[in-house]
Amino acid sequence: MDPKQESAMIMSGGGFGDIWMGKLNNGGKVAIKAWRTNTLEHCDYKTLKRAARELFYWSRMEHPNIHRLQGVIMFRDQYLGMVSASAKNPFVKL
Repeated sequence: MDPKQESAMIMSGGGFGDIWMGKLNNGGKVAIKAWRTNTLEHCDYKTLKRAARELFYWSRMEHPNIHRLQGVIMFRDQYLGMVSASAKNPFVKL
């Protein structure tokens, strides 16, 4: 996966991050939840702890309405990006 994701398009936004539609190297579509509070270089301890907690719990979730976490990237070379399969159903949560 190209971490720069120059062709990624923003799909939605929330309190701590935005959801982007990106692509794998093989052309598969993925959703990327990118934390937008700070770049990782300037994150405070509390923000990093919150991100680590979300990654920990999301990686262990198994529910038909929640996409599985596929991985983590440095999105656009500066933001923490959490990658999951692209949602075909708008009611499935990332």
